[in-house]
Amino acid sequence: MLQHLASDVRYGLRSLLARPGFLAAAMLTLALGIGANAAVFSVINTLLLKPLPFGESERLVDIYNSYPGNGLPIAGVSVPDYLDRRDQAPALADSAMFTQQSFNLAEQGTQPERLTGVVTTPSLFSTLGANAERGRVLAQDDASVGNEHVAVLSHALWNNRFGADPAIVGRDVRLNGDTYRVVGVMPEGFFFPDRHAELWTPFVFTDKQRSDDERGHEFSGMVGRLKPGATIPELNAQMDTIIHRNVDRALAGPRGEGWKRFVESSGFSGRARPLRDAYVGDLRPTLWLLQALVACVLLIACANVANLVLTRLSGRQKEMSVRAALGAGRMRIARQLLVENLLLSLAGGAVGIALAYIGVALIRKLGLGGPADAFTITIDNSVLLFSLALALVTGILFGSVPALALSHNRSAVALKEGGRGQGPGPAARALRNTLVVVQMAAAVSLLGVAGLLIRSFVHVQEQSPGFSS
Repeated sequence: MLQHLASDVRYGLRSLLARPGFLAAAMLTLALGIGANAAVFSVINTLLLKPLPFGESERLVDIYNSYPGNGLPIAGVSVPDYLDRRDQAPALADSAMFTQQSFNLAEQGTQPERLTGVVTTPSLFSTLGANAERGRVLAQDDASVGNEHVAVLSHALWNNRFGADPAIVGRDVRLNGDTYRVVGVMPEGFFFPDRHAELWTPFVFTDKQRSDDERGHEFSGMVGRLKPGATIPELNAQMDTIIHRNVDRALAGPRGEGWKRFVESSGFSGRARPLRDAYVGDLRPTLWLLQALVACVLLIACANVANLVLTRLSGRQKEMSVRAALGAGRMRIARQLLVENLLLSLAGGAVGIALAYIGVALIRKLGLGGPADAFTITIDNSVLLFSLALALVTGILFGSVPALALSHNRSAVALKEGGRGQGPGPAARALRNTLVVVQMAAAVSLLGVAGLLIRSFVHVQEQSPGFSS
Protein backbone atom coordinates (compact mmCIF):
# COMPACT_ATOMS: atom_id res chain seq x y z
CA MET A 1 0.00 0.00 0.00
CA LEU A 2 2.76 2.43 0.99
CA GLN A 3 4.67 1.50 -2.16
CA HIS A 4 1.65 2.37 -4.32
CA LEU A 5 1.20 5.63 -2.40
CA ALA A 6 4.85 6.60 -2.90
CA SER A 7 4.49 5.83 -6.59
CA ASP A 8 1.37 8.00 -6.79
CA VAL A 9 3.19 10.87 -5.07
CA ARG A 10 6.16 10.68 -7.46
CA TYR A 11 3.92 10.51 -10.49
CA GLY A 12 1.75 13.33 -9.17
CA LEU A 13 4.76 15.60 -8.65
CA ARG A 14 6.01 14.92 -12.18
CA SER A 15 2.55 15.54 -13.60
CA LEU A 16 2.15 18.88 -11.78
CA LEU A 17 5.64 20.13 -12.60
CA ALA A 18 5.07 19.27 -16.25
CA ARG A 19 2.40 21.97 -16.42
CA PRO A 20 3.86 25.01 -14.56
CA GLY A 21 1.14 27.40 -15.77
CA PHE A 22 -1.65 25.30 -14.31
CA LEU A 23 0.39 24.71 -11.15
CA ALA A 24 1.01 28.44 -10.59
CA ALA A 25 -2.61 29.45 -11.22
CA ALA A 26 -4.05 26.75 -8.96
CA MET A 27 -1.50 27.33 -6.18
CA LEU A 28 -2.09 31.09 -6.14
CA THR A 29 -5.87 30.63 -6.07
CA LEU A 30 -5.66 28.18 -3.17
CA ALA A 31 -3.04 30.29 -1.36
CA LEU A 32 -5.32 33.32 -1.34
CA GLY A 33 -8.23 31.32 0.09
CA ILE A 34 -6.21 29.39 2.68
CA GLY A 35 -4.07 32.42 3.60
CA ALA A 36 -7.13 34.60 4.25
CA ASN A 37 -8.68 31.91 6.45
CA ALA A 38 -5.44 31.37 8.36
CA ALA A 39 -4.98 35.11 8.98
CA VAL A 40 -8.53 35.57 10.29
CA PHE A 41 -8.32 32.39 12.36
CA SER A 42 -5.10 33.66 13.96
CA VAL A 43 -7.08 36.67 15.24
CA ILE A 44 -9.94 34.46 16.48
CA ASN A 45 -7.51 32.05 18.09
CA THR A 46 -5.70 34.85 19.93
CA LEU A 47 -8.74 36.82 21.04
CA LEU A 48 -11.36 34.12 21.61
CA LEU A 49 -9.82 30.66 21.94
CA LYS A 50 -6.46 30.85 23.70
CA PRO A 51 -6.64 31.11 27.51
CA LEU A 52 -5.64 34.43 29.05
CA PRO A 53 -2.10 34.42 30.51
CA PHE A 54 -3.37 34.10 34.08
CA GLY A 55 -3.95 31.10 36.30
CA GLU A 56 -7.43 29.57 35.85
CA SER A 57 -8.39 32.54 33.72
CA GLU A 58 -11.91 31.21 33.14
CA ARG A 59 -12.74 32.22 36.74
CA LEU A 60 -11.62 35.83 36.28
CA VAL A 61 -14.33 38.47 35.89
CA ASP A 62 -14.43 42.18 35.13
CA ILE A 63 -16.72 43.95 37.64
CA TYR A 64 -18.27 47.32 36.84
CA ASN A 65 -21.14 49.66 37.70
CA SER A 66 -24.05 49.98 35.30
CA TYR A 67 -26.60 52.79 34.81
CA PRO A 68 -28.89 51.57 32.01
CA GLY A 69 -31.51 54.22 32.83
CA ASN A 70 -28.94 56.93 32.12
CA GLY A 71 -27.63 55.31 28.94
CA LEU A 72 -24.40 54.22 30.68
CA PRO A 73 -24.29 50.41 30.65
CA ILE A 74 -20.63 50.19 31.71
CA ALA A 75 -18.97 52.55 34.22
CA GLY A 76 -16.07 52.43 36.64
CA VAL A 77 -16.10 51.45 40.28
CA SER A 78 -15.78 53.65 43.38
CA VAL A 79 -13.78 52.69 46.47
CA PRO A 80 -16.91 52.04 48.63
CA ASP A 81 -18.36 49.83 45.87
CA TYR A 82 -15.16 47.81 45.76
CA LEU A 83 -15.04 47.39 49.54
CA ASP A 84 -18.70 46.34 49.67
CA ARG A 85 -18.26 43.66 47.02
CA ARG A 86 -14.93 42.45 48.36
CA ASP A 87 -16.36 41.94 51.86
CA GLN A 88 -20.00 41.01 51.15
CA ALA A 89 -20.10 39.00 47.90
CA PRO A 90 -19.61 35.31 48.82
CA ALA A 91 -19.15 34.35 45.14
CA LEU A 92 -15.79 36.17 45.04
CA ALA A 93 -12.71 34.28 46.16
CA ASP A 94 -10.51 37.34 45.64
CA SER A 95 -10.74 40.77 44.04
CA ALA A 96 -8.69 43.88 43.34
CA MET A 97 -9.18 47.52 42.44
CA PHE A 98 -6.87 49.40 40.10
CA THR A 99 -6.48 52.66 38.23
CA GLN A 100 -3.91 53.71 35.65
CA GLN A 101 -1.62 56.64 36.42
CA SER A 102 1.36 58.26 34.74
CA PHE A 103 4.72 58.46 36.49
CA ASN A 104 7.85 60.44 35.71
CA LEU A 105 10.96 58.31 36.17
CA ALA A 106 14.04 60.43 36.83
CA GLU A 107 17.37 58.65 37.20
CA GLN A 108 20.53 60.54 37.99
CA GLY A 109 22.34 61.59 34.83
CA THR A 110 19.46 60.67 32.48
CA GLN A 111 16.49 62.45 30.98
CA PRO A 112 13.15 62.00 32.80
CA GLU A 113 10.96 59.36 31.21
CA ARG A 114 7.15 59.20 31.20
CA LEU A 115 5.88 55.79 32.30
CA THR A 116 2.43 54.22 32.32
CA GLY A 117 1.80 52.81 35.77
CA VAL A 118 -1.00 51.12 37.67
CA VAL A 119 -2.03 52.04 41.21
CA THR A 120 -3.65 48.89 42.60
CA THR A 121 -4.62 47.04 45.71
CA PRO A 122 -1.95 44.40 46.46
CA SER A 123 -4.59 41.71 46.01
CA LEU A 124 -4.30 42.20 42.23
CA PHE A 125 -1.52 39.63 41.97
CA SER A 126 -3.24 36.97 44.06
CA THR A 127 -6.46 37.57 42.11
CA LEU A 128 -4.66 37.04 38.81
CA GLY A 129 -2.61 34.14 40.18
CA ALA A 130 0.64 35.90 39.28
CA ASN A 131 4.02 35.88 41.02
CA ALA A 132 7.16 37.94 40.53
CA GLU A 133 10.11 36.63 38.56
CA ARG A 134 12.48 38.50 40.87
CA GLY A 135 11.76 39.71 44.37
CA ARG A 136 8.10 39.79 45.38
CA VAL A 137 4.77 41.27 44.38
CA LEU A 138 2.97 43.94 46.42
CA ALA A 139 2.03 42.90 49.96
CA GLN A 140 -0.96 43.98 52.01
CA ASP A 141 1.30 45.98 54.35
CA ASP A 142 2.40 48.09 51.37
CA ALA A 143 -1.11 49.57 51.14
CA SER A 144 -0.74 51.56 54.34
CA VAL A 145 0.36 55.14 54.88
CA GLY A 146 4.12 55.34 55.15
CA ASN A 147 4.76 52.01 53.39
CA GLU A 148 3.26 52.82 49.99
CA HIS A 149 6.43 53.99 48.22
CA VAL A 150 7.27 50.61 46.68
CA ALA A 151 6.99 49.48 43.08
CA VAL A 152 6.91 46.30 41.01
CA LEU A 153 8.41 46.66 37.53
CA SER A 154 7.34 45.02 34.30
CA HIS A 155 9.88 42.75 32.62
CA ALA A 156 10.10 45.12 29.64
CA LEU A 157 10.83 48.17 31.82
CA TRP A 158 13.44 46.26 33.82
CA ASN A 159 15.10 45.07 30.62
CA ASN A 160 14.91 48.27 28.56
CA ARG A 161 15.36 50.98 31.18
CA PHE A 162 17.55 49.25 33.75
CA GLY A 163 19.53 46.93 31.48
CA ALA A 164 18.16 43.82 33.20
CA ASP A 165 20.19 44.71 36.29
CA PRO A 166 20.13 41.58 38.51
CA ALA A 167 20.47 43.81 41.59
CA ILE A 168 17.36 45.87 40.78
CA VAL A 169 15.36 44.45 43.71
CA GLY A 170 15.92 46.71 46.69
CA ARG A 171 17.12 49.61 44.57
CA ASP A 172 15.54 53.06 44.97
CA VAL A 173 14.13 54.94 41.97
CA ARG A 174 12.61 58.43 41.66
CA LEU A 175 8.97 58.48 40.59
CA ASN A 176 7.12 61.81 40.40
CA GLY A 177 9.82 63.33 42.59
CA ASP A 178 9.48 60.73 45.37
CA THR A 179 11.71 57.79 46.24
CA TYR A 180 10.26 54.35 45.59
CA ARG A 181 11.85 51.03 46.52
CA VAL A 182 11.75 48.35 43.78
CA VAL A 183 10.48 45.16 45.43
CA GLY A 184 9.99 42.93 42.41
CA VAL A 185 10.04 42.33 38.66
CA MET A 186 7.21 40.53 36.90
CA PRO A 187 7.93 37.71 34.41
CA GLU A 188 8.07 38.32 30.70
CA GLY A 189 4.62 38.16 29.12
CA PHE A 190 2.72 39.31 32.20
CA PHE A 191 0.43 42.28 31.61
CA PHE A 192 -2.44 43.99 33.35
CA PRO A 193 -4.62 45.78 32.50
CA ASP A 194 -2.82 46.06 29.14
CA ARG A 195 0.65 45.79 27.67
CA HIS A 196 1.33 49.49 28.21
CA ALA A 197 1.56 48.99 31.98
CA GLU A 198 5.19 49.32 33.07
CA LEU A 199 4.99 49.32 36.87
CA TRP A 200 2.56 48.72 39.72
CA THR A 201 2.36 50.64 43.03
CA PRO A 202 -0.01 50.15 45.99
CA PHE A 203 -3.42 51.83 46.24
CA VAL A 204 -3.76 53.36 49.71
CA PHE A 205 -7.36 54.21 50.65
CA THR A 206 -7.96 57.33 52.74
CA ASP A 207 -10.80 57.59 55.27
CA LYS A 208 -12.60 59.98 52.92
CA GLN A 209 -12.36 57.51 50.02
CA ARG A 210 -13.88 54.79 52.19
CA SER A 211 -16.91 56.92 53.10
CA ASP A 212 -20.31 56.99 51.38
CA ASP A 213 -19.50 60.47 50.11
CA GLU A 214 -17.20 58.82 47.53
CA ARG A 215 -19.98 56.80 45.92
CA GLY A 216 -20.22 57.95 42.34
CA HIS A 217 -16.48 58.76 42.10
CA GLU A 218 -15.92 55.87 39.71
CA PHE A 219 -12.41 56.36 38.38
CA SER A 220 -11.14 52.80 38.83
CA GLY A 221 -11.62 49.29 37.54
CA MET A 222 -12.23 46.09 39.47
CA VAL A 223 -11.25 42.51 38.69
CA GLY A 224 -12.39 39.47 40.64
CA ARG A 225 -11.87 35.73 40.83
CA LEU A 226 -14.94 33.57 41.30
CA LYS A 227 -14.94 30.81 43.88
CA PRO A 228 -14.98 27.29 42.41
CA GLY A 229 -18.55 26.56 41.38
CA ALA A 230 -19.71 30.18 41.61
CA THR A 231 -21.32 31.79 38.56
CA ILE A 232 -21.61 35.30 37.18
CA PRO A 233 -25.45 35.44 37.62
CA GLU A 234 -24.91 34.45 41.23
CA LEU A 235 -22.40 37.27 41.71
CA ASN A 236 -24.72 39.77 39.99
CA ALA A 237 -27.56 38.81 42.37
CA GLN A 238 -25.28 39.28 45.36
CA MET A 239 -24.23 42.75 44.15
CA ASP A 240 -27.91 43.70 43.74
CA THR A 241 -28.53 42.60 47.32
CA ILE A 242 -25.63 44.78 48.50
CA ILE A 243 -27.10 47.83 46.74
CA HIS A 244 -30.56 47.25 48.26
CA ARG A 245 -28.94 46.87 51.66
CA ASN A 246 -27.06 50.15 51.23
CA VAL A 247 -30.23 51.95 50.12
CA ASP A 248 -32.07 50.74 53.22
CA ARG A 249 -29.18 51.89 55.40
CA ALA A 250 -28.97 55.28 53.65
CA LEU A 251 -32.69 55.99 54.22
CA ALA A 252 -31.83 56.83 57.80
CA GLY A 253 -29.66 59.74 56.60
CA PRO A 254 -30.60 63.13 55.19
CA ARG A 255 -29.85 62.20 51.58
CA GLY A 256 -31.33 58.71 51.68
CA GLU A 257 -34.54 59.45 49.75
CA GLY A 258 -32.66 61.29 47.01
CA TRP A 259 -30.19 58.47 46.59
CA LYS A 260 -32.99 55.89 46.51
CA ARG A 261 -34.73 57.81 43.71
CA PHE A 262 -31.45 58.02 41.79
CA VAL A 263 -30.83 54.29 42.13
CA GLU A 264 -34.34 53.50 40.89
CA SER A 265 -34.33 55.98 37.98
CA SER A 266 -30.82 55.11 36.75
CA GLY A 267 -31.17 51.36 37.28
CA PHE A 268 -27.86 51.43 39.16
CA SER A 269 -26.42 47.96 39.64
CA GLY A 270 -23.15 46.11 39.84
CA ARG A 271 -22.43 43.70 37.04
CA ALA A 272 -19.75 41.17 36.11
CA ARG A 273 -18.62 39.66 32.83
CA PRO A 274 -15.79 37.29 31.88
CA LEU A 275 -12.48 39.13 31.84
CA ARG A 276 -11.98 38.10 28.21
CA ASP A 277 -15.19 39.91 27.26
CA ALA A 278 -13.81 43.09 28.82
CA TYR A 279 -10.90 42.89 26.39
CA VAL A 280 -12.73 41.63 23.31
CA GLY A 281 -15.93 43.69 23.71
CA ASP A 282 -18.29 43.44 20.73
CA LEU A 283 -15.72 41.88 18.42
CA ARG A 284 -16.85 38.28 18.93
CA PRO A 285 -19.77 38.18 16.41
CA THR A 286 -17.81 40.34 13.97
CA LEU A 287 -14.85 37.96 14.00
CA TRP A 288 -17.01 34.87 13.46
CA LEU A 289 -18.82 36.67 10.62
CA LEU A 290 -15.46 37.53 9.08
CA GLN A 291 -14.38 33.89 9.36
CA ALA A 292 -17.57 32.84 7.57
CA LEU A 293 -16.90 35.35 4.80
CA VAL A 294 -13.34 34.17 4.18
CA ALA A 295 -14.69 30.60 4.22
CA CYS A 296 -16.87 31.66 1.29
CA VAL A 297 -13.75 33.01 -0.40
CA LEU A 298 -12.14 29.58 0.05
CA LEU A 299 -15.26 27.94 -1.37
CA ILE A 300 -14.94 30.12 -4.46
CA ALA A 301 -11.25 29.18 -4.69
CA CYS A 302 -12.14 25.48 -4.47
CA ALA A 303 -14.74 25.81 -7.23
CA ASN A 304 -12.24 27.73 -9.36
CA VAL A 305 -9.50 25.13 -8.93
CA ALA A 306 -11.97 22.31 -9.48
CA ASN A 307 -12.84 23.87 -12.84
CA LEU A 308 -9.14 24.12 -13.67
CA VAL A 309 -8.69 20.48 -12.73
CA LEU A 310 -11.64 19.42 -14.89
CA THR A 311 -10.30 21.43 -17.83
CA ARG A 312 -6.93 19.76 -17.38
CA LEU A 313 -8.60 16.38 -17.03
CA SER A 314 -10.37 16.80 -20.36
CA GLY A 315 -6.93 17.03 -21.97
CA ARG A 316 -5.86 13.82 -20.25
CA GLN A 317 -8.75 11.65 -21.47
CA LYS A 318 -6.54 9.56 -23.71
CA GLU A 319 -4.06 9.05 -20.88
CA MET A 320 -6.84 7.91 -18.57
CA SER A 321 -8.32 5.68 -21.26
CA VAL A 322 -4.99 4.00 -21.97
CA ARG A 323 -4.44 3.39 -18.26
CA ALA A 324 -7.92 1.92 -18.00
CA ALA A 325 -7.30 -0.28 -21.02
CA LEU A 326 -4.11 -1.55 -19.39
CA GLY A 327 -6.05 -2.70 -16.35
CA ALA A 328 -6.22 0.29 -14.02
CA GLY A 329 -9.62 0.46 -12.37
CA ARG A 330 -11.60 3.62 -11.82
CA MET A 331 -10.72 3.64 -8.11
CA ARG A 332 -7.01 3.34 -8.94
CA ILE A 333 -7.19 6.27 -11.37
CA ALA A 334 -9.33 8.31 -8.97
CA ARG A 335 -6.79 7.71 -6.18
CA GLN A 336 -3.97 8.93 -8.41
CA LEU A 337 -5.90 12.12 -9.23
CA LEU A 338 -6.77 12.64 -5.56
CA VAL A 339 -3.10 12.34 -4.57
CA GLU A 340 -2.17 14.91 -7.24
CA ASN A 341 -4.79 17.32 -5.98
CA LEU A 342 -3.75 16.84 -2.34
CA LEU A 343 -0.16 17.67 -3.31
CA LEU A 344 -1.46 20.76 -5.11
CA SER A 345 -3.53 21.77 -2.09
CA LEU A 346 -0.62 21.30 0.33
CA ALA A 347 1.60 23.43 -1.90
CA GLY A 348 -1.10 26.09 -2.01
CA GLY A 349 -1.45 25.84 1.76
CA ALA A 350 2.30 26.43 2.23
CA VAL A 351 2.12 29.58 0.12
CA GLY A 352 -1.09 30.54 1.94
CA ILE A 353 0.67 30.37 5.32
CA ALA A 354 3.33 32.74 3.99
CA LEU A 355 0.55 35.12 2.88
CA ALA A 356 -1.07 34.72 6.32
CA TYR A 357 2.13 35.91 8.01
CA ILE A 358 2.00 39.01 5.80
CA GLY A 359 -1.70 39.46 6.58
CA VAL A 360 -1.16 39.22 10.34
CA ALA A 361 1.66 41.77 10.12
CA LEU A 362 -0.72 44.14 8.30
CA ILE A 363 -3.46 43.50 10.88
CA ARG A 364 -1.08 44.45 13.68
CA LYS A 365 0.27 47.46 11.81
CA LEU A 366 -3.17 48.82 10.93
CA GLY A 367 -4.61 48.08 14.38
CA LEU A 368 -7.39 45.92 12.95
CA GLY A 369 -6.97 43.14 15.46
CA GLY A 370 -9.05 44.71 18.17
CA PRO A 371 -7.58 45.13 21.65
CA ALA A 372 -3.95 44.81 20.58
CA ASP A 373 -2.95 46.50 23.85
CA ALA A 374 -3.77 43.26 25.63
CA PHE A 375 -3.15 40.61 22.96
CA THR A 376 -0.33 39.87 20.56
CA ILE A 377 -1.76 38.33 17.41
CA THR A 378 0.57 35.60 16.14
CA ILE A 379 0.55 32.49 14.00
CA ASP A 380 1.21 29.68 16.45
CA ASN A 381 1.02 25.89 16.24
CA SER A 382 -2.78 25.96 16.50
CA VAL A 383 -3.02 28.20 13.43
CA LEU A 384 -0.52 26.04 11.54
CA LEU A 385 -2.50 22.88 12.35
CA PHE A 386 -5.71 24.67 11.30
CA SER A 387 -4.07 25.65 8.00
CA LEU A 388 -2.83 22.08 7.42
CA ALA A 389 -6.30 20.66 8.10
CA LEU A 390 -7.81 23.31 5.84
CA ALA A 391 -5.38 22.40 3.03
CA LEU A 392 -6.22 18.69 3.36
CA VAL A 393 -9.99 19.31 3.42
CA THR A 394 -9.64 21.67 0.47
CA GLY A 395 -7.64 19.09 -1.49
CA ILE A 396 -10.24 16.42 -0.81
CA LEU A 397 -13.07 18.84 -1.66
CA PHE A 398 -11.89 19.87 -5.10
CA GLY A 399 -9.95 16.62 -5.63
CA SER A 400 -13.15 14.60 -5.49
CA VAL A 401 -14.53 16.50 -8.48
CA PRO A 402 -12.49 14.66 -11.19
CA ALA A 403 -13.19 11.36 -9.43
CA LEU A 404 -16.90 12.16 -9.58
CA ALA A 405 -16.60 13.00 -13.26
CA LEU A 406 -14.71 9.78 -13.97
CA SER A 407 -17.32 7.71 -12.16
CA HIS A 408 -19.87 8.68 -14.83
CA ASN A 409 -17.60 7.85 -17.79
CA ARG A 410 -16.55 4.35 -18.75
CA SER A 411 -13.18 3.87 -20.39
CA ALA A 412 -14.72 3.00 -23.77
CA VAL A 413 -16.74 6.20 -23.72
CA ALA A 414 -13.62 8.14 -22.75
CA LEU A 415 -11.75 6.63 -25.71
CA LYS A 416 -14.54 7.67 -28.07
CA GLU A 417 -14.64 11.18 -26.62
CA GLY A 418 -10.87 11.33 -26.81
CA GLY A 419 -11.08 10.49 -30.48
CA ARG A 420 -13.37 13.47 -31.00
CA GLY A 421 -10.88 16.12 -30.05
CA GLN A 422 -10.53 15.12 -26.42
CA GLY A 423 -13.56 17.19 -25.36
CA PRO A 424 -15.15 16.75 -21.97
CA GLY A 425 -18.00 14.34 -21.51
CA PRO A 426 -21.55 15.40 -20.64
CA ALA A 427 -21.05 14.64 -16.94
CA ALA A 428 -17.92 16.79 -16.82
CA ARG A 429 -19.67 19.61 -18.67
CA ALA A 430 -22.62 19.52 -16.25
CA LEU A 431 -20.26 19.52 -13.28
CA ARG A 432 -18.27 22.46 -14.62
CA ASN A 433 -21.45 24.43 -15.23
CA THR A 434 -22.54 23.71 -11.66
CA LEU A 435 -19.20 24.93 -10.33
CA VAL A 436 -19.51 28.15 -12.31
CA VAL A 437 -22.96 28.74 -10.78
CA VAL A 438 -21.58 28.11 -7.29
CA GLN A 439 -18.71 30.55 -7.88
CA MET A 440 -21.01 33.26 -9.19
CA ALA A 441 -23.52 32.81 -6.36
CA ALA A 442 -20.84 33.00 -3.66
CA ALA A 443 -19.10 35.95 -5.32
CA VAL A 444 -22.34 37.93 -5.69
CA SER A 445 -23.23 37.19 -2.05
CA LEU A 446 -19.86 38.44 -0.85
CA LEU A 447 -20.08 41.54 -3.01
CA GLY A 448 -23.54 42.25 -1.60
CA VAL A 449 -22.31 41.95 1.98
CA ALA A 450 -19.29 44.14 1.20
CA GLY A 451 -21.54 46.75 -0.40
CA LEU A 452 -23.81 46.83 2.64
CA LEU A 453 -20.82 47.20 4.97
CA ILE A 454 -19.40 50.03 2.88
CA ARG A 455 -22.76 51.79 2.80
CA SER A 456 -23.08 51.44 6.59
CA PHE A 457 -19.56 52.78 7.07
CA VAL A 458 -20.26 55.79 4.83
CA HIS A 459 -23.51 56.41 6.72
CA VAL A 460 -21.65 56.40 10.05
CA GLN A 461 -19.02 58.76 8.66
CA GLU A 462 -21.74 61.20 7.60
CA GLN A 463 -23.27 61.40 11.09
CA SER A 464 -22.68 64.69 12.86
CA PRO A 465 -20.72 64.33 16.14
CA GLY A 466 -22.63 67.29 17.56
CA PHE A 467 -19.83 69.81 17.18
CA SER A 468 -17.76 71.38 14.42
CA SER A 469 -14.87 68.99 13.90
